[in-house]
Amino acid sequence: MSLFTFIGNRFLSCSFAALFTAALAVPTQAAPQDTDPPGFVTNPVILRNPNLEVPLSAMITLETDEPTRVSLEFFDGVAWTGPFPADPELALVHDTIPVLGIHAGKTVRVYVTVTDAAGNSTQGPTALLYSAAQLPFAFPPIEVTVSQPGQMEPGVTLIIPRESRANFSWLVMLDEDGEVVWFYASTPERVLGDVRRMSNGHLLLILNRDTIVEMDMLGNVVQEWQAVGVHTSIPPGVTPVQTDSFHHEVIELPAGYEADFAVLSSEVRDYPNYPADEVDQSLTNPSTPVVGDVIVEFKRDGTIVNEWKLLDILDPYRLSYDSLGSFWNQFYGLTDSADWSHANAVILDPSDDAYIVSVRHQEAVVKISRSLGSLMWILGDNAGWNPPWSGSLLSPDLSQPEFNWPYHQHAPQLTVDGTIMMFDNGNGRAVPPAPPLPSDQRRSRAVEFFVDPVTRIIEQRWSYDRDIFGDPIWYSSFLGDADRLTNTVLITDGGKRVPGAVNLGFSRVVEVTHASPPEKVFEILVRDPNPLMPGAVSWTMYRSERLTSGVYP
Repeated sequence: MSLFTFIGNRFLSCSFAALFTAALAVPTQAAPQDTDPPGFVTNPVILRNPNLEVPLSAMITLETDEPTRVSLEFFDGVAWTGPFPADPELALVHDTIPVLGIHAGKTVRVYVTVTDAAGNSTQGPTALLYSAAQLPFAFPPIEVTVSQPGQMEPGVTLIIPRESRANFSWLVMLDEDGEVVWFYASTPERVLGDVRRMSNGHLLLILNRDTIVEMDMLGNVVQEWQAVGVHTSIPPGVTPVQTDSFHHEVIELPAGYEADFAVLSSEVRDYPNYPADEVDQSLTNPSTPVVGDVIVEFKRDGTIVNEWKLLDILDPYRLSYDSLGSFWNQFYGLTDSADWSHANAVILDPSDDAYIVSVRHQEAVVKISRSLGSLMWILGDNAGWNPPWSGSLLSPDLSQPEFNWPYHQHAPQLTVDGTIMMFDNGNGRAVPPAPPLPSDQRRSRAVEFFVDPVTRIIEQRWSYDRDIFGDPIWYSSFLGDADRLTNTVLITDGGKRVPGAVNLGFSRVVEVTHASPPEKVFEILVRDPNPLMPGAVSWTMYRSERLTSGVYP
């Protein structure tokens, strides 16, 4: 190769390299930004909810020329509310956009806005007029006695009142003034128990003692599960789960768990020489069918993943007051069963992968390891526990003269501070053979404890035990809930007695500041307006929740 050829080739190589580098240096032209707003193929139309069990709600249908999300605003002639993300999923056709949160008997203008993926928005051509239904005659008699919205936790209050005459139960959402903005009316055949909002915005309900339902906010059943260990008849479309019952509480498990749900179930075992009396336990029966609770984890398809049986974890021969009760007789078709444990709550503690269970008829809240299935601690009166269970007992902080154990408690909640809030019913305040307190000396309260995992000492951090009649004795023998919110505590007093009435009850929900002394900022009563008249109705309430996002998830 000649020198000139070599130089020429190098020149061409360098020239091409320079041109290539220069081409790379030229800035790439950005794709044109979408600035065109979406259009309506079919204008919005509002329709009444065809599901009469949720009569305050409506639905909107529309179609757009590109995928959009839908938000709604409401104007009642005085104030605007919203915008609410009524249908946050991108779609061309929206045929069941829920209209929620309209006060009973009110007329509002509904303004629809659709937004595409690029953020361009178009408002519907006209406002839609909607008049919500009036409350039915048999609706729970809700009386608002205190409402200070500026001091309350934001959101709507979800309550679950139930009446005694026809056994109707209701799921009701109230705004900060105690006004009804949504309700679901159940039937006597499907009695409401635990209810909670799921991560997808739907509601998860326990009905009777054998059914779990996932329901959307228009009242439509998304999926239904039935425990088939006892009642084997399965309606079409229902997912069977091979366990005896579903009762008191069901929780949605976080992502990453093999199962989707955890629920309290039950089982029956025959025990020989079982105590026939809660106080004199030397009196025995040859054999007794004992009902114990079971924590069950299951998948959406009904497959059971894990089970933890309290009869294997706690002492099946330890009795407290009501341990020989007949709560399960009708369900199991028995006449002499013992309601030994009567668990009424189960919550997950992800910090150490454990379940916390309220065991009402053992006067105890217990913590159970998920991985080992073993007992981690027992929070409750130390009386009556024999080895090896006594080795798991927590010790009270003896420096606190105000410390009291909970009795027949409900609904423990693990707070953001690592404390445990619960409703302490206070039945008897004793473990056999110690005599229970007389009824007129019993009291209920909301109480918060802290468990030191190292010293295994339990400290009482906060309590509230005021009474709505100014009486220092506040007592609700059954039901109840206490939820720690940001700066307040929402308390459900679910089974109070009407003074002067025989076997007639009422319920209340009260929100108080998380302070000492607490201040009441919200209160409602659900009670018959004429409780001493013939035909008066008793009202109870299982629990209540504050949904901080509002009616829309």
